[in-house]
Amino acid sequence: MNKLSVVFTLITFTLSAIGADKVKVACDTIYVAPLTETPAEARYKAIEMAKTAALEAQFGTIIRAQDLIITTDRGQQAMSLGEFDVNGTWLSDIHDPEFKMVEQRATEIVYSIRVAGWARQIQSDHIDIDCRLLNNGCDKNRDKLKDNTYYSGDEMFLYFNSPVNGWIAVYLGDDDEAQTMQCLLPYDRQTIGAYPIKANKEYLFFSKEHAEPESVDYAAGLVMESRKATDFNVLYVIFSTKKFSGTASVENQTLEYTTQTSDELINLMPRETDFKSFQKWLGKKRLSDPNMQVIKTLLAIKR
Repeated sequence: MNKLSVVFTLITFTLSAIGADKVKVACDTIYVAPLTETPAEARYKAIEMAKTAALEAQFGTIIRAQDLIITTDRGQQAMSLGEFDVNGTWLSDIHDPEFKMVEQRATEIVYSIRVAGWARQIQSDHIDIDCRLLNNGCDKNRDKLKDNTYYSGDEMFLYFNSPVNGWIAVYLGDDDEAQTMQCLLPYDRQTIGAYPIKANKEYLFFSKEHAEPESVDYAAGLVMESRKATDFNVLYVIFSTKKFSGTASVENQTLEYTTQTSDELINLMPRETDFKSFQKWLGKKRLSDPNMQVIKTLLAIKR
């Protein structure tokens, strides 16, 4: 197993310029990555770990981190993604994360990373949402995604159940050079910013068979694909009891193909936006909406 060595030097501070429930947090880190890790992977992990460290220093921890073990031809790689393992939520960046290589060694590369942002302590009335990623099936228990890994050709479904009424949006972040964000829900061609959710109702998204009557004409399956031996994507499930609008999407070509087992048309490229615009939009929404929750999941897609 490739062991990742991470050293943190924390600098945290608070301000009340925006409001008593929002504080300013920051973190300087040194991240040591193995040579088998690409700069894109190292950047993503360093930023997430720095944010988690800043939140932990300010608010403390409440639940364990989300650990991800990916098995590749080079062995096993361990990752940890922890937006909700600390008693706080990262709302928005104050400036773009600063990330640069400071030293290249025989077997590893040393990076420096600095993040600064606005954060909020998680309230005690945090809504207990049941959100499950499914793989090649729609049974919420039997087909629950194992170890956060899909293979090229696998179908992805999303099970969702909330104890309260609200609205949901789902975005998938690609690890391409542009860090493209794709809007998966609301579905392509739906003219709503967020999808309405009824309390205590079970939803199965990305399945035409299980689609709600009002969205059956828009719902389409999702097939995971990988350009490299292993791609890393991030899924954002955004939920709020307050209605919100979606990101400003751009016109893009739609990549379509027909599955080998049926004549169903699969839409692989929903609406798109760039990562920086997405983060700016999400930060503004979270700053103005204390009820907004973001469930962020790191996914591996393997060939």
